[in-house]
Parts: sequence; C-alpha cells; structure tokens
Amino acid sequence: MINLPGRKPKLTEATTKHWTKEELAERMEKEKMLAEFDKLNVDDIPSYLSSAAKKEWKRIVPLLEQLPIANLDLAMVAMYCNYYALFVETSKKVKKEGVVITTEGSQGQPVTKQNENFRAMLQISKEIKSIASSLGLSLDSRMRIIAQSKDDKEEVSDPFADLMNDD
Repeated sequence: MINLPGRKPKLTEATTKHWTKEELAERMEKEKMLAEFDKLNVDDIPSYLSSAAKKEWKRIVPLLEQLPIANLDLAMVAMYCNYYALFVETSKKVKKEGVVITTEGSQGQPVTKQNENFRAMLQISKEIKSIASSLGLSLDSRMRIIAQSKDDKEEVSDPFADLMNDD
C-alpha cells in the first residue's frame, strides 16, 4: 500500500467513518502494534537538553504514558521540551523589555520597533503548537480521541427499531 500525501491517519476510535468489518479488523490489528513499541523512559533524559527543558521532560513524560507515545518519538518529545524552555526564556525577556522597544536610528533619532524576542516567542509558540498536536498534548487532539471513544461506548437508541421489535 502506497501512502500518498493527504490527511494524517487517526486512531480508529477517533474517526467517524463507517468501516467494514474487514477494514475495522485490519486497522485494529495495526493499532495493536502501537503498543508493541518500546515505551518512552522517563529517566532516559537526553543529555543535550537544558536544565529547563529537562524539568519539562520530567513533568510531561509521565503524562505521555497514557498516550501511544513510544521511544521512537523521543526526538519529538525532546524538541517539544527544548522549545518549551526557549519559550519560557524569551517570554521572560519580553516581559522585562516589552513587546515594542525604542532604539537609536542612524541619525540619532528614537526609533520604535517590535522586540526581536517577541518575534522569536511567536515563532517558538507555533513550533510548540505543531509538536504538541502531533504528540496528542493539545486539548483538541486529546478530545478527538476521547470524544469518539465515548461515542462508541454509548448505545444508540433507535425508536423505529424498537417499534419493529415490539411484539
């Protein structure tokens, strides 16, 4: 089967598509394989992370055990932690310096411009949002999984079927 560009695959429980029994069995078999990958080890913190990123690692990795995150996702989790540490650092600088800063122009006149740290903070927040969504760390990505699995567990009542079965 060739994977063409398109939508990202979702867990079967998170889709609203009506699958045939064969498709459902095939997808469930593939999803079982997710559990076979080595889990991410909380104590296996990458040495290249800063102290702030390591702190975020210790906070988030235990929470990731509830999601299908494996050791293969180590780089993504490390990037998330690194970007988080950078976000905190740049946020502190923006808080101290302000969003707009005044510098001296070429002729000595005051020039106001957007703080470089603010622009960096915006870019970092985009990266965090992207990685968080990929890992299931954002509220909407978790809700897609939870909402669909709840719907599957609730029995659907069909009043017409009840009338037909009424003896």
